[in-house]
Order: sequence, then structure tokens, then C-alpha cells
Amino acid sequence: MPKIDWIGAPEVLAILEKNNHREVHPNYLSYLGRKGRIARKQVDKRSYLYSKQDAEKVVLIRRKGAGRKPKDDTLKMRAIKPAA
Repeated sequence: MPKIDWIGAPEVLAILEKNNHREVHPNYLSYLGRKGRIARKQVDKRSYLYSKQDAEKVVLIRRKGAGRKPKDDTLKMRAIKPAA
């Protein structure tokens, strides 16, 4: 079983922003953790550590809103993990 390197949210955000060439909101990082896109480990009631390996694999793509036309011309981000 490979060893998992756990890092904090600021480091994960820096990795995501560097690899995907766009700004990532901290709330989006917690969303990725809740949805299982990035493995996370709870440290205390409010803090989590995230898997560095998962953060490096996540690819953010922009897509138009699904199901209905957005009021403005904004695009949503979606994270995908490449097949292992």
C-alpha cells in the first residue's frame, strides 16, 4: 500500500492553481473533499488534511451550466480524476 502524503489546504490550493492555471476558491476544495475527488483526513472539528497525490491528479475543466442556460455567460468548474 503506497504511503499517502497529507498536506494542508493552502498547499493543495497552490497545487490546483498551478496545475490548472486558474484561481481556486477554498470552498471548492472542501467540496472536492466531500465528494471524494481528493482524499481527506479530519484533524479536529474544523481542520482537514488532504492527499497530495490526489491533488496532483485532479484536473479542473470549465463547462457551461447543465440543464439550463445561465443568466450570465459564466462557466462552472468540474473536477475529474483521470483513470488510474
